[in-house]
Amino acid sequence: MLDVLSFARLLNGRQEEGKTKLDPLNYTEMLLLLLYRLVEVASLGQPRYMSERSYEDTMHLAMLAFMTTLLPEYGSDRSSYLLLSVRLESAVQGLQVMASDSNDGGDPLFLWTLFMAGISTLKRKDHRWLSLLILETCERLDLHDWPAIRRLLCGLPWIYALHDVLGRLIWRNTQRTSSEMS
Repeated sequence: MLDVLSFARLLNGRQEEGKTKLDPLNYTEMLLLLLYRLVEVASLGQPRYMSERSYEDTMHLAMLAFMTTLLPEYGSDRSSYLLLSVRLESAVQGLQVMASDSNDGGDPLFLWTLFMAGISTLKRKDHRWLSLLILETCERLDLHDWPAIRRLLCGLPWIYALHDVLGRLIWRNTQRTSSEMS
């Protein structure tokens, strides 16, 4: 996770300095190294079972989802990430069940995972359950507006230029879902 966070901070730092481009060879090398290390940890093709490692497995899938946002998008859908999408959705819903059984106040990493899922592999579909889970997690973390949520997310792997607009859109959809429920 620290390597992914460092890479995100490097990209954000370049934007803040007004340097919008990174050397393409260095970018590709770092991207491939991070992807290789993440895939080496656990292949997506291996079956995953709900266990005490489910939190770590979910975070691993979320980091892979984060990395997909850095890859070129060929075509109009994310069908090339179908396996990741299915695994991440299943892991998040499984973790939700475990989280609802505990009494903790919420987890910033879990909120980041929900946003990464919405931004990356799950963005093409309507996932009312994702909006409801984001809302519930934000309430537990006492986060009620986009600036507060963004501050929290920016402390984790979050690239302003890629994730801010989509993150804000997810938050607006979450608020819309909340007002429809009221």
